[in-house]
Amino acid sequence: MMSAEHKQPLFSPDDLSENKRTRAELIAACASQESVLVVGAGPSRRLGYPTWDELLDRLHELVVTIAKDHDRPFTKPPDWAINPLSYADSLRSHLEACTNNLDRYHSFLRLTFDSRGTDMLHGQLVALPFRGIVTTNYDPSLDHALANNEPSRAVDNHFVVDREHAHDVCGFRTKAKRIPGGT
Repeated sequence: MMSAEHKQPLFSPDDLSENKRTRAELIAACASQESVLVVGAGPSRRLGYPTWDELLDRLHELVVTIAKDHDRPFTKPPDWAINPLSYADSLRSHLEACTNNLDRYHSFLRLTFDSRGTDMLHGQLVALPFRGIVTTNYDPSLDHALANNEPSRAVDNHFVVDREHAHDVCGFRTKAKRIPGGT
């Protein structure tokens, strides 16, 4: 075992210099108020919200249980990992076929993504001077943090992308296009 004075440094001097330069560029980009924050489920995981894989597992358990009660077994498709969105659709469709409605599905989603408040990390993220925030998250933690940080934007601070609103993405992307070093 090596003693502390004999350990190899984690970063070379060139790595440290590059990290320092990249950090300065990131700070400048944020300060320009032209950057867009792209945030995934990591921060929300801290509040107990599921990851995408965990959500699919929980939904699968619900569907299997309900399908068994209705004598309509559900079999996981072989390509479920390749196309998880299609798999999620098949779970929803099977649940609807068993119950003739989507009440249990919507109840499941409401309970899964019920508000759990926010935490300091979410507050710090929305306080940064980003031009916008893009997330695929279903939970309301960023919305709550934004409402706490900027109450005037609490009502209309997001849009959901679906087929009917695809043009909104184009407008958002056009407005965000001026990101330094971005496309």
